[in-house]
Amino acid sequence: MAAVPASASEAFLKGIAYSHTPSEYVSVNDGAAASRTKPLLAPLVTRRKLNEAGSNKTTAHYTFLLNKGTKYEAGDSLGVMPLQGTDLVEKTLKALNLDKASPVGHKRIKKGADMPAAMLLAQYLDIRNIPPALAKLSKVSELKEMKKDSKKYLEHLQSMELYDFAGKYLKDVPSADIIKALKPLQPRLYSISSSQAMAGETVDLTVAKVDYTTHGIERNGTATHFLHHLPLGAAMTPVFIQKAPKFRPPTTNIPAIMIGPGTGIAPFRAFMQDPKRMKAGAENWVFFGDQKPADYLYKSEWEALKEKGLLKMSTAFSRDPNSKKTYVQDRITEQGKEIWDWIANKKSQIFICGDAKAMAPGVEKALIGVFCKYGGMTQDQAATHLKDLEKSHRFHKDVY
Repeated sequence: MAAVPASASEAFLKGIAYSHTPSEYVSVNDGAAASRTKPLLAPLVTRRKLNEAGSNKTTAHYTFLLNKGTKYEAGDSLGVMPLQGTDLVEKTLKALNLDKASPVGHKRIKKGADMPAAMLLAQYLDIRNIPPALAKLSKVSELKEMKKDSKKYLEHLQSMELYDFAGKYLKDVPSADIIKALKPLQPRLYSISSSQAMAGETVDLTVAKVDYTTHGIERNGTATHFLHHLPLGAAMTPVFIQKAPKFRPPTTNIPAIMIGPGTGIAPFRAFMQDPKRMKAGAENWVFFGDQKPADYLYKSEWEALKEKGLLKMSTAFSRDPNSKKTYVQDRITEQGKEIWDWIANKKSQIFICGDAKAMAPGVEKALIGVFCKYGGMTQDQAATHLKDLEKSHRFHKDVY
């Protein structure tokens, strides 16, 4: 995936008038630092697929060009302000009975100034997620009945996008009221997978494309879909640096245990590029997991570091046809004795990045089990010990 075909990129953006007013952004020729309120329009330099043949996933490595004033450190994130594509915008305009050029505004966008409806929907408003305030406008009894089960109700809202929700539940609601109830489109934060000491005036991201189906309709993630179709060289991605001062690699010879399944591996690639970390000559242990060996992200880089004796690497694959289902927390349990030695005797720091819903709790449970088995603690003592490690800045999490 060195490049998405030009036709695909053109189709994604065709017919939509995006507006990037120069005064609202920093350019690559400026010396000013990008910020959330005045982001940098960063050109896409590189996009390449990381998964090998046999994978069911599309995870890509992206490189954007920055400017001299925009600085970042290992552990920081890049805020990306996505655009929403032509197909989704046109479906939404049709559902709301609006013309592309219809003048509309939103009180939280540019002080409520009117702009073409297509531009407002494509660039400024979230048209994938259904906020409760919008759902309340519906007079359809079926939806009102659903509210009796709050979990089922929220799951139903999350399974739809504005165009099909409006078509089913908001037929009699004026488009102006629907627009008013929408929320502004929010930037997405991605862990940076490069060290600026090595990358210079560029920044790397590691992003998995999100695709799913609900109600028989194929859907996708807002930002991942945008990045996947973004034309190479195009300076149309507003970005900024989100600092993470509490998620930094140790700069001394303190060992580091880094646990990052999937795209959670991103900051640890940056950690291992950090010159202060490498100069310290400390021990590094990386835990990586994904579905298949074909999903081993940056495999050649990790294996090269391993060959040089710069890290210990543990991998786990949940859908490897040649072995049993294994997750990173299983590897932690299997290698518990050595992990305990790193934590108790070598005073290692522990870092977790990735899924907050299942992975992070699973890893914490595995660590608690290690503390019980090899540290002679009770469950309560082990849980308290993990919290104490976090309070003393030895246990760090970047989960989402």
